[in-house]
Amino acid sequence: MVAERFVRVAGRPAGVPNRWRRMVAALLLAPAIFGAGTAAAQAGFSLSAGSLLLDEVPGPLNAHRGAYEVSIATQPAASCTNGVVVTIASDNTDVTVSPTTLTFTNSDYTGGRRVLVVAAKDSDTSTDSATLRHTVTTACAPDYPTSMTIASVSVTVRDDDRRLTVTPAELAVAEGGTGSYTVALGGSPAAGATVAVTATSANPAVTVDSDATPTTLSLSFTSTNWNTPQTVTVTAVSDADATDEFSTIAHAAGEAVWQSRDVVVRVADDEESGTDYDTDDDGLIEIASLTHLNAVRWDRNGDGSVDSAGDATSYGNAFPNAAAGMGCPDGPDMDQSADCVGYELTTNLDFDTDGDGDVDGTDPGSYANWTMIPGHWSASSKATAAPSPG
Repeated sequence: MVAERFVRVAGRPAGVPNRWRRMVAALLLAPAIFGAGTAAAQAGFSLSAGSLLLDEVPGPLNAHRGAYEVSIATQPAASCTNGVVVTIASDNTDVTVSPTTLTFTNSDYTGGRRVLVVAAKDSDTSTDSATLRHTVTTACAPDYPTSMTIASVSVTVRDDDRRLTVTPAELAVAEGGTGSYTVALGGSPAAGATVAVTATSANPAVTVDSDATPTTLSLSFTSTNWNTPQTVTVTAVSDADATDEFSTIAHAAGEAVWQSRDVVVRVADDEESGTDYDTDDDGLIEIASLTHLNAVRWDRNGDGSVDSAGDATSYGNAFPNAAAGMGCPDGPDMDQSADCVGYELTTNLDFDTDGDGDVDGTDPGSYANWTMIPGHWSASSKATAAPSPG
């Protein structure tokens, strides 16, 4: 049929041989078969996410906030001086967005526009939800009319009263020993809830059960025992190294409405290598000699690390073969590093090292330049430093 039309337009006789008709038809159909070039992009918008899961109150990861991006598919016409404006509206006053309008212009339209979503705390104990709707409020004809359909974003907000209660959230266990913590629900489940307990570590550093899958455990809660704490016993696995290990124990309920909580476990190694300069594990490096005291100048804040302008060699000579972190334990931040916070004097120190009754330049170690502070040192001719009674 296409070839026949071509023949009529070109004024060819109706009796053109079939082979010519086939050739003309093939030439006319070629663009449809092989493509006439790159198809133009269709006007519209795309969203980086169709749903968000938030928590009602701020947590350590700011889980009460979420975000997504809105992108425009094509360049708005230059004649649209105000660009294309998209307004975002939430159908729940407890879920707000910022900004509430997005503008795409002829000169500024590439890349996604970030939308921040925040969930506020309310007085009920129910899981909340919201729908974020997008509407073109300033049109750019003909591609972007106000009637254009844009996808929505659904938001689920887990109530802060429907969270897992884990006590304590940090645990220190000696290698080969055990520790424990408790888990309960923050509200009554509608039809029961199962909490999956999972210990995550490479070794593993800890186990939470004694069966064939020692790093996993299930806790069952009902409408009658949801607020009764259930105990999880953590066993620290012994190994051959001399390094403290850390493990995170995750807790997830079967329903997405329950806010999860983690427990961080520090396993104190029993093959600690090196000399412990904090034998009582109070975070204070122990000063037991004038050599120790003299080395304080190179680590003035007592964190166990030589200051940038300090003498690392002399510091190391003063505290030879020091254990990792000077032997100080990890502090309450559980950041997997030792937390030395200062010094403590553990014995009387005699500055009159040559025993002549005077603290002067003849004393080995050149301690004569130290200034004695009244009230803290002995008034006798043999100057001594005494440890604090506390």
